[in-house]
Amino acid sequence: MTKLLTKLRNSHDGWISTYLFTDVGRYFEEIDYVINYAVYKYLRSSGWVFQRSSLGRLPKKYRNIGQGVFESGECLSKKQRASSGIPLSSDIYKLRLREEKEEQKSKSNKNKKAAAQG
Repeated sequence: MTKLLTKLRNSHDGWISTYLFTDVGRYFEEIDYVINYAVYKYLRSSGWVFQRSSLGRLPKKYRNIGQGVFESGECLSKKQRASSGIPLSSDIYKLRLREEKEEQKSKSNKNKKAAAQG
């Protein structure tokens, strides 16, 4: 299970990092619900027992009823997701933007020092 969660976390982070400077934020809610459902489905098929009262619900707009994929609407709750080790899309996005700004600031400072010395 740890392998799946790590792989999913890395893929999720990589996707957001790749599309950091696009309008990726409009997909965050849907991505997070799909991840919540995928982890729930995997854990359930692995024998984990969930109390219905602790589960989250997929909004109807993210259920693909025609194919029966998300019929039950059950998924991980926000609290369960926080414990999964897979950060929310918006959290990854904020972290990557902060890192990018720090990197640009560092490069700018190096260029200023080089120009002052040269």
